[in-house]
Amino acid sequence: MSEQLEILNRAKKEEVKDLLRKRYNLKIDIPHHLIKPAKNKLRIFTGDLNSQDLLILNALLTVETVGLYFASLDDGLRLGYDATMLYAKKADKNTIILNKEEAKKWLQGHDLEKETKKGEEGFVVVKHDNDILGVGKATGKKLLNFVPKERRVFI
Repeated sequence: MSEQLEILNRAKKEEVKDLLRKRYNLKIDIPHHLIKPAKNKLRIFTGDLNSQDLLILNALLTVETVGLYFASLDDGLRLGYDATMLYAKKADKNTIILNKEEAKKWLQGHDLEKETKKGEEGFVVVKHDNDILGVGKATGKKLLNFVPKERRVFI
């Protein structure tokens, strides 16, 4: 039997948008469905199905893979890799800029020894020049890598 699917209402979508504003100073509109198919995971769905259709579909089969993986709410809001690429270009808070050598290591999937400013701990958008490289977790002394294995570059 499928797990309970939650389709976030307007108030809960506003809470997510508020988390994005507070963490990354990122102001985005989310006109699409935000779906919570599993505990602390959010997916964004832009298809033609309405909320009721999605609930019916979920009763028949698992919709864990419907839509784009948007974010995790485990330990603060961590944007998914693809969502970061789509939405984080304008993030100007809790972003870490890497130099060319760091960016190369990052894209290979390595954690980086990188000191971060006080208050910048937690999930951060990782950039090099004008390119988004993903999302990481800053601990103060290290930058933990969240680039999915299938997206890593091996050169």
